[in-house]
Amino acid sequence: MGAPPSGVPAVLFTADYRANTGPPQAVIGDNVAVHEGRLRVRATTAGSDHGFAVGDSLRDAVLQADLSLSEGSDDDFYGLFIRQAAADTYYAVAFSISGEVWVRATLGGQHLDVARGRLAPDLRWNRGLGAENRLQIVACGPSVTVIANGMVVTGLMVDPRCKEGFCGFFLHHGGGAAHAELAASWMQARAVFPPADE
Repeated sequence: MGAPPSGVPAVLFTADYRANTGPPQAVIGDNVAVHEGRLRVRATTAGSDHGFAVGDSLRDAVLQADLSLSEGSDDDFYGLFIRQAAADTYYAVAFSISGEVWVRATLGGQHLDVARGRLAPDLRWNRGLGAENRLQIVACGPSVTVIANGMVVTGLMVDPRCKEGFCGFFLHHGGGAAHAELAASWMQARAVFPPADE
C-alpha cells in the first residue's frame, strides 16, 4: 500500500461501522454492540460512566468521530475520552442533546470538571435524540482543542499524567431516562504531523 504522500498526516486508524447494516447484531462486550451501521454503547445505571476504547495508545493525534445520543435524556452526555493512561486516568469530552458541553478530567479516580456550560448560540450543534454531530479533538503535547461540527468549542492543557493513552467513545448516564445509548457511525485518528521524509 505504501506510505502516504509527503506532507499528508498519516491515518493511524479508522473505525467505520456503517457497513454493518443488518442482523445479526455483533456483540462486542458488556453493553457494547454493532447494529444497523452503528457502534452502540448502552448504560442503565444512573450516574455511571461507560467507555469503549478504539485503536492503540496515542500521544499526538487528531481524532474525529460522527456520533449521536440515540436513546436517553438531556442529563446524558456522549462524546469521546482521550489519553487514558490507566483505567482511572483520562479526559472526557461530552455533549448533551440540547447543546451543553462537559470536559472532565479523571485523575487517579478523582473527577475534576475542566469546563462545563452551554455552547455558544452561533455554534452549529444538531440537537435532539438521533441527531448526529462530528466531534474532533486535536491533542498535541499538553494542549487539547475541542471542535464540534467544524467550530472550535474550547482548548485546555492536560495534566502531565495524561501525556498519552487510549481513546474511544464515552457515555455518561445521568438517570433522567431508564437508559442511555451512544451511537457512532465512524471514527478516525490521524497523526498531527506528516511523516518525516526518509
